[in-house]
Formats: sequence, structure tokens, C-alpha cells
Amino acid sequence: MWGLNCDNKCGRCSGRYCSRINGSCTYGCEAGATGPNCEENCTRGFYGENCVDECGRCNVTNSSTFVCDPVSGRCPSGCESGWVGENCRDDILVKEGTIVHAEDLYNFRRDFLIAGFVITCIFFVSVIAFILWRWSQPKPDFFDKYDF
Repeated sequence: MWGLNCDNKCGRCSGRYCSRINGSCTYGCEAGATGPNCEENCTRGFYGENCVDECGRCNVTNSSTFVCDPVSGRCPSGCESGWVGENCRDDILVKEGTIVHAEDLYNFRRDFLIAGFVITCIFFVSVIAFILWRWSQPKPDFFDKYDF
């Protein structure tokens, strides 16, 4: 409660703490609320404490009043095509009925590049070792080739 006679109710403040003088929330707003006194709902497309988190790629239908849940960020109507995950933030690649997460594809490419680099290094080290071995072998003398 706040105000001269403490007759004003605090907004949806995080931890339920607000200034006794002006009602501003000491520790910010709880999830789903915004504004100086945390009395406003999140703007469409945002969620979380102080409404600073942006919604993922939610499937927006005409009946939806919000893009995502203003508290949790979950998408009530599911995700847009090509997106998955709890908050529709994971993009996917769909090929021939299988779903490949873009992160998995990135990890595969990274692993492939690392393996290619290691194999290339092993090849060059082997070539250098072979060349050094050949140079260390005794050279045949001109007279060793022919019998006189």
C-alpha cells in the first residue's frame, strides 16, 4: 500500500515491494506487467519481468489477443512453420519428412571442419616425415652404381 493514507494498492511489483510515497516498484515488475507502477500489461509481442523479453515465432491467429503468454513467453497457438521449442525460438530445417535443428546442423558442420583440418594436418606431417626420411638415407655414389 502507498500514498498519504496508504489507501492505494501497489501494482504487480516483483517481490510485492513498492515505494510508500509514489507506488513505484522498488525491484521492478513481476512477469507480465510493465509501467512505473507495474499496472499495465505487457505490450503485444513482449513478455517476462518488466516485459523486456520479445516473443518467439508464435503462430498468430485472429482469435489471439497476444502473440505469446505475457508471463511465460509460451505460444498458445503453437509456432510458425519452421520454428519449434517451448517459446518457438529454435529454427528447423525440414527435409524429406525429417526435422533437423539448425543448431545440430551447425554442430555437424563445425565437427566436419575440425575433422577435415585434423586429417589435412596429419597428411602434411606424414609427407614432411617421408621427405625428411628420404633425405636422411645415404646417397649412392657414382662409382657404387657401376662395376669397373
